[in-house]
Amino acid sequence: MEYYQYGPEWAGEGSTGMIHRIIVRMGLLIALILTGCANGDLEKTGLVKVADDVYAWIAPGPGAGDGLGANSGFIIGTEAVMVIDTRYTPELAEELLEAIRSITDVPVKYVVNTHYHPDHTWGNSVFAGVGATIISTRETRDDIEKYTPIYLSYYRDQKPQAYRQLVNVKMTLPDSLVLGRTVVDLGGISAEIYYDGPGHTAGDVFVTVPRTRTVFAGGLVSNGYHPNMSDQGVDFDNWKAILGRLATTGIDRVVPGQGMVSSPDILRKQQSYIDLVIETGKNAIRKGIALSKAATGTILPGTEGYRQENMVPFNLQAVYKKYTFDVVAPSFKLDLPEGFEVKEGSGSARNGRILWTSRSETGYSEVEVTWQPTHRVEIILQDIHDRVTDFLVANQEYEMHIAGAEDLQVGKYMALSAYGRWGYALGSGKSGSGLWEWVMFLHDGKAWAIKVSTDAGGDRDQEIVNMNDTEAAIAGMKFTE
Repeated sequence: MEYYQYGPEWAGEGSTGMIHRIIVRMGLLIALILTGCANGDLEKTGLVKVADDVYAWIAPGPGAGDGLGANSGFIIGTEAVMVIDTRYTPELAEELLEAIRSITDVPVKYVVNTHYHPDHTWGNSVFAGVGATIISTRETRDDIEKYTPIYLSYYRDQKPQAYRQLVNVKMTLPDSLVLGRTVVDLGGISAEIYYDGPGHTAGDVFVTVPRTRTVFAGGLVSNGYHPNMSDQGVDFDNWKAILGRLATTGIDRVVPGQGMVSSPDILRKQQSYIDLVIETGKNAIRKGIALSKAATGTILPGTEGYRQENMVPFNLQAVYKKYTFDVVAPSFKLDLPEGFEVKEGSGSARNGRILWTSRSETGYSEVEVTWQPTHRVEIILQDIHDRVTDFLVANQEYEMHIAGAEDLQVGKYMALSAYGRWGYALGSGKSGSGLWEWVMFLHDGKAWAIKVSTDAGGDRDQEIVNMNDTEAAIAGMKFTE
């Protein structure tokens, strides 16, 4: 086998490329007719012949027993087989290996992990066991190593019934890393692995088979499924750019990460879905709709019948996280301690709110800033008491006790604050407690409120440290005049 590294390239450019595409497409059409691999054969689940020597394993559905809807595939050369994604469990990976063996005895020498998500990588151990080299980007390898233990611990501790399917999962890391474009000669047929920056995750690759004009798109494309747009490594803009460039390369068949094999039209459709979710989220932010309401009450037009509707709230949460500051355009700057991220917000510079959260080894903390027009000329302690009362009426799972009040520096203002302890009410089914503080002041014809809370897992000293760090950041709050 020969293994080459090139810089990022895209095939099929210029007039010569156009003529070549026409010839290849005519040849492929004839080949499909002769082999019986017509469109009707592609519209099914299980083992699907996409083209000569190119196969997909299309998951029947989104259930755990079907691998959470994740597809796989393989390319057969005269000297080696390449597998694209290894399914959700070793048992499902064995099923894929058996499907390969039903067609060829050529050894499986290569596996490509298109990204790190468990439903695409937790079968790695099976193919490592038959001697395959596992290929991915460095980002994917690092994320497998980081998140696999976290996910397995979560299932073991929180979802023991689901964990029964995962008891044989062994973290198996890629052992060959790629960047840009990598060509692997399998013997009579080549596969090209592309990394063009973050998209669906930080390390997405896709695999093309130039001879058959086929692409295995991995997590970059879902067909009839709501895709996952909430990964910590997602890059919406580059994701759409990758899809746009891929659509210009003369591809005839797309094997998506989820759903049926499709024509290249699915690439534009995926771009449109991303745009739809982004604009839906932005509009909700502009209208002052809280994330909790948007996540449970939003219907995306044109996606009726899509599987994995449970992804919609997470996708909208990702939009709120990324675009809240841009949409709301608040008239202040607040440099919170490292680890804080915008979780959600709504409204405008005139009337709005922004919520930051932080979760680390020092505990969980929240900072929420709200502002609204007012004719008030003074803030009194009763105003804060009223805020606390309204919050508890709307959130009956909490208890809050006021321990005292003080003046607190907020930028150039001396604000009034109340503080105390909070905890979950008996019967809420939740555990946790910590410190809270509510700060109010007037600025630019608006009443401002800053609510701070922390839970350090019962460590009272750490609670104080967390609150002091946050108060120091609030003291440096700056307003744009």
